[in-house]
Amino acid sequence: MSAYLGSTVNAFDKAIVHAHCYSTVNAQGESTVMVHTDSHVTVGVHATAVLEKDGTQLHAEEGAAVHLPDGAVVAVTGDTDLTLKNGTLTVNGGSVRVAKPGEGTTMIRTVSPSPGHHAAFPVYNDEVQRPDLPFDKSVPYLSKKNAYPPANLNCKASFPAPAGAPRRDIACRHLAAQYLYDCLHDDAGKVDLNHFESVEQIAQHVSENGTQADYENMLRDAQEAHLIKTDHLGKLLMEQFEKIETENASSAGIGVRGLLLESTNHSMAIRLRVKQDRDDPNKKIYVVKFYDPNCTDATVRCEVDDLSKLNGQTLRQYIDGDGQHNPCYQRYFNNEDCVSVHVCSHQATDQSPLQTSQGKVLTNRCERLSPAVMWHLLNRNFSADLAGLSEDFAKLDVATQVRLLAAKAANGVPGLFMALQNGHAEAIRAYGELLKQLPEEARAQVLARLLEAKDVKGTPGLFIALLNGHAEAIGAYGELLKQLPEEVRTRLLARLLEAKAANGVPGLFMALQNGHVKAIRAYRELLKQLPEEARTRLLVTLLEAKDTKGTPGLFIALLNGHAEAIGAYGELLKQLPEEVRAQVLARLLEAKDANGTPGLLIALLNGHAEAIGAYGELLKQLPEEVRTRLLARLLEAKAANGVPGLFMALQNGHAEAIRAYGELLKQLPEEARAQVLARLLEAKDAKGTPGLFIALLNGHAEAIGAYGELLKQLPEEVRTRLLARLLEAKAANGVPGLFMTLQNGHVKAIRAYRELLKQLPEEARTRLLVTLLEAKDTKGTPGLFIALLNGHAEAIGAYGELLKQLPEEVRAQVLARLLEAKDANGTPGLLIALLNGHAEAIGAYGELLKQLPEEVRTRLLARLLEAKAANGVPGLFMALQNGHVKAIRAYGELLKQLPEEARAQVLARLLEAKDAKGTPGLFIALLNGHAEAIGAYGELLKQLPEEVRTRLLARLLEAKAANGVPGLFMALQNGHVKAIGAYRELLKQLPEEARTRLLVTLLEAKDTKGTPGLFMVLPQNLWDALQGSGK
Repeated sequence: MSAYLGSTVNAFDKAIVHAHCYSTVNAQGESTVMVHTDSHVTVGVHATAVLEKDGTQLHAEEGAAVHLPDGAVVAVTGDTDLTLKNGTLTVNGGSVRVAKPGEGTTMIRTVSPSPGHHAAFPVYNDEVQRPDLPFDKSVPYLSKKNAYPPANLNCKASFPAPAGAPRRDIACRHLAAQYLYDCLHDDAGKVDLNHFESVEQIAQHVSENGTQADYENMLRDAQEAHLIKTDHLGKLLMEQFEKIETENASSAGIGVRGLLLESTNHSMAIRLRVKQDRDDPNKKIYVVKFYDPNCTDATVRCEVDDLSKLNGQTLRQYIDGDGQHNPCYQRYFNNEDCVSVHVCSHQATDQSPLQTSQGKVLTNRCERLSPAVMWHLLNRNFSADLAGLSEDFAKLDVATQVRLLAAKAANGVPGLFMALQNGHAEAIRAYGELLKQLPEEARAQVLARLLEAKDVKGTPGLFIALLNGHAEAIGAYGELLKQLPEEVRTRLLARLLEAKAANGVPGLFMALQNGHVKAIRAYRELLKQLPEEARTRLLVTLLEAKDTKGTPGLFIALLNGHAEAIGAYGELLKQLPEEVRAQVLARLLEAKDANGTPGLLIALLNGHAEAIGAYGELLKQLPEEVRTRLLARLLEAKAANGVPGLFMALQNGHAEAIRAYGELLKQLPEEARAQVLARLLEAKDAKGTPGLFIALLNGHAEAIGAYGELLKQLPEEVRTRLLARLLEAKAANGVPGLFMTLQNGHVKAIRAYRELLKQLPEEARTRLLVTLLEAKDTKGTPGLFIALLNGHAEAIGAYGELLKQLPEEVRAQVLARLLEAKDANGTPGLLIALLNGHAEAIGAYGELLKQLPEEVRTRLLARLLEAKAANGVPGLFMALQNGHVKAIRAYGELLKQLPEEARAQVLARLLEAKDAKGTPGLFIALLNGHAEAIGAYGELLKQLPEEVRTRLLARLLEAKAANGVPGLFMALQNGHVKAIGAYRELLKQLPEEARTRLLVTLLEAKDTKGTPGLFMVLPQNLWDALQGSGK
């Protein structure tokens, strides 16, 4: 049959009609209509339409089937208008994706207001427009302001983290929480979507207020919580808008509200705003903005002026896009139709507003029970609502009860898993009450499967509860386990209590890793439900369990310093029978990682003193008969390269950890202590360097003191011999640690070491001290030289304190040699201190000089104070050359130590301070213009005895170079006005007649080219600088 121009045909049963141009066809029943262009076709329930080519259109009712030219089939699930144009099918104007042939039937859902009928929302922007339909904002749409198509950056960005830390994705819940935070903290509820446009912007913005903690706080502080059918969203929106108006009556009902929406696998957000109409101040506009993190930089908008227009709106209308992209609603909700809605607050609360004395309670819940409803109640700890299900639950058949108790999300994750993951003990207890309503025989069949509560990867909820440390939830789970029927109890319990992740790692390992003490103790109570034999088998397996890298849990607890968790581990050990414990304890307590590194070493390395103490309590469980042998091995705590833990603690200065280790050493039996302690206390690295050397090198004074406490444990009979060897603290190259402290200026370390030396008997101490104080580095440089070189004044003072520990007669023998402090080239340390201007170090050296015995004082002082290099250049020359004023003054204090009778003879020689060519230091100071240094030198000159003063002063103040040119000439030549002025002050120390003679000589003096000094004065206007020098 065919319908032509102007004709109307009603087709029924299995009729086949061709609808040609301008004809009208109404196809019902199982009829088929071939649709041509410009025809008017309606296809009813069970009828079929075939679109012959592009440009055709029709009206299809629910239940109709439409065949496209390429063979694809469209099943219509709601009344709609279809148009095929340019190969694209549109539904009421919105384009949809059509499956290719072979991909299956494409389901078209429409914008019907009737329940259960849905359609894609239209898009209004510059790229996608609807010229065939008036712009209607009351239908959810994408705004012109948004980018098109929207970007999906969900889980593409990550939270900022330190290098090496695991990546934490910014997921839908974080994006939704940040969106709501922005909304609730803006007076107009506006959200700047520019912050959501790129991975970089998201990472910066969401890390401020969209963290996991922010998301959880938002849920906790919610004013209301609803569990509604997705088709009833419009009704909820109307109610929320009415509440905004009521709460903001003083501001004409204008206000903002934020909703957090969650399916079982996805989080979304809605912001509601009531605003005044621009044109009519008495009229209100109600704006809905829906944010789906999978459309990260856009929102779906709806705006009405009458709340009744929202009635009948469904969540699907806000989710399923423009039809040109894969619809998401089915992915979010699968076959379930309920959504959790939290009405969020911008204010934090001490307790959740939803918490009651009966537990946490929903504001409103959809009536029909479903697995999704159960999942949401368990996931968000709505225990009061779960408890309220008891009566209705009892009326259900067993199959329905089991399906509800499985409470699986769209992705297959059960609600009990979520309750264990989130630590919802109250919800788990309420769930247990529902379990009790299962008949006995059904319980035996399904309980084990329900209680496994595994996620999609096969990880049980109990594992996650242990991982997260939810002790109370673990206890509540234990109550569920008690419902297991007696006949299957032991077998099922052992499997459930293993609580292993898919990779084989047990939850107990994770609790130890994270230091969840209460969780371990709660888990211990669960294990008590097992018969002793089964418990022993399981416990041994669990206590030995390792992660995927071969690292045991005890190692991780020691690594992270979880002292209390280690204590709880010890409590588990005590559950093992005595004979079993004896067999496995040594292996467990080694606690080595895959590289063979013991946990005790790591605890010493990281300074976890309390963890070491807790480990000591575990050691006390070692049987008496194997105690000595095992303790010695365990306490060595050596890495694979042979480095012991005590070395690491000394290296890092962990004093408290060393003291804690000392308590462990006390567990060694008396008879083994002499043999074992010496080896343990050497604590050498692979090169043979002892830990005490490293502690001295690094200046860890407190750690050195703590090590001294360990030394006191050495038995009396071997004390002196072992102490002397241990306190040498020499590196493999023979350099002692004391040398390093002097080099690095570690004063407190030197003093702490001095206290250690006091443990030696006097004779042994003297021998060791002489050796140590004389000790040199590999280049032959003594420690005192290095301290003077580096200017470590306090360290030099501490060195002096060590010297005082030497008996008087021994000190007299070695002091001169020690105080020379020469390097391999014969350069004394005092010269270097003067060269570098280390005034305080020179002063400290002066204190050492005071220890020289009276009878050798004059002779030794003169030699030491010369402080000459191998080439004969004295230290005072270097200080004058470099202008080190304070160093010269400090040297002057040293000169004062010269006995009165030797001063005249020695001072003149010291104060000449000539270099190898015979040039005095004063000449160089004048040459370089060091005015203050010249003044300081003048203070030294004042120490010359009165009887030789004039004679010696005149010679010293000439300050002539080897070629006869005086220093004054050079100062004049270089224009050093201040230096000339300072020199003039020196000349004033001479009697006037002698000063005049010297000045005339100096001014008449010529340089090597024959130029007199007076010639230099006049053209440079330096006469004023010389005024007052003489007649």
